[in-house]
Amino acid sequence: MTKTKAIALFVALAGTAFYFYNIFSGTDNWEAHNKAGLEAFGKGFYSAAEKEFVEALKKAERFPLDDPRLHWNLNQLAGIYQVQSKFTEAEPLIRRVLEIDKRKLGPEHPNVAASFNNLAGNYRLRGKYEEAETEIKRALAILEKTFGPEDPGVDNVKAHYAYILRAMGRNAEAEKLEAGFKTKTEKQTAEN
Repeated sequence: MTKTKAIALFVALAGTAFYFYNIFSGTDNWEAHNKAGLEAFGKGFYSAAEKEFVEALKKAERFPLDDPRLHWNLNQLAGIYQVQSKFTEAEPLIRRVLEIDKRKLGPEHPNVAASFNNLAGNYRLRGKYEEAETEIKRALAILEKTFGPEDPGVDNVKAHYAYILRAMGRNAEAEKLEAGFKTKTEKQTAEN
């Protein structure tokens, strides 16, 4: 074996060993940070949870793009930010989840609608009602197409939309939207 081949073999073996070390050690660290984040969140220690989820996300960023842990951490960290009223920090994470969902599941999937709804909620909490309306309409279009306009999940998003309309001073539109699902809810309650 020539010196060049020996060096190439060494580099290949060292690179492979380093790759597997990063994958397997990253998983353990990811799990530890994620678990610590969940425990801190459960106890109401939001800044500690944020710190752990940020570290877990750093580990998840090294996983393959379709690894569900990345999606999980983006959602968790966005949620922690929103609980702490860090809405601006949450927005890019919600957008990344939306893009991952679109790429993996297709643009008409209910998970994509959930991400649009989450983005609408983020905008609503920041007082960006026009942007919130755009996103909630996208969520509704997907859900109504997928499940039909009478689905209870669709009604929840309609209620969110009505809240946005009221915040924009468009009470008549909100009332019209609410009338449809309130009547249905009242009928269901009477039947039970």
